[in-house]
Amino acid sequence: MHDRDDDFGLTTVASGSFVQLWWKYHDSATAVIEEIAREEDPSSLQQYVHDARLLADSPLSAERLETLWRSATSGHHGTSTEGIDGRTWFRRIIEVMEPVVAAGGLTVDTADALDHRPEVIAEVVAIARRLTVRRNFFGDPVDEDELRSILVELAESGRPELALRFFVRFAVNHDSEMDADLQDAVRKAGRHFGYGEFLIERLDFLYKN
Repeated sequence: MHDRDDDFGLTTVASGSFVQLWWKYHDSATAVIEEIAREEDPSSLQQYVHDARLLADSPLSAERLETLWRSATSGHHGTSTEGIDGRTWFRRIIEVMEPVVAAGGLTVDTADALDHRPEVIAEVVAIARRLTVRRNFFGDPVDEDELRSILVELAESGRPELALRFFVRFAVNHDSEMDADLQDAVRKAGRHFGYGEFLIERLDFLYKN
């Protein structure tokens, strides 16, 4: 398992590479992921490809996948602005990064990645249904109910880890309401996936506010 003490995978790409005004320094979003593929080690890229494959192969519609990604980037990247939908975007990440992973002697296997444990899914679904949006995107706001529904669908499709990780990212980006009970629920659910305390502590400022 990759280090999960703090955020990892595509949620770190969304928040760390697609920052405000990223387009001033890159010709396209594809150029961003090409740069990542050149600069990061194959083991990091392996996790990005793993996430991308689980998302691309999910039952979520292409439109809902774009909404998920746009909220994960704080509204800084909407895939349709470059003429591609959400599913195509995740497939592009795979196309760019997987050859580098393979060149590093690694593989990406999602055959056993789905998690259908009912108790785990139930915990994540309960958390997802408590997501709130207190800070929205100017000009093109996201719908709170849709975000909740996206996370619920992701969890119920056998991807509760991704749903929980994107919940944390959404909560931070949208300044969600947080109390001790909800944060404890995230911490408890995170234990199923080996989450470390630094990842959960990203929610601290919401509770304090």
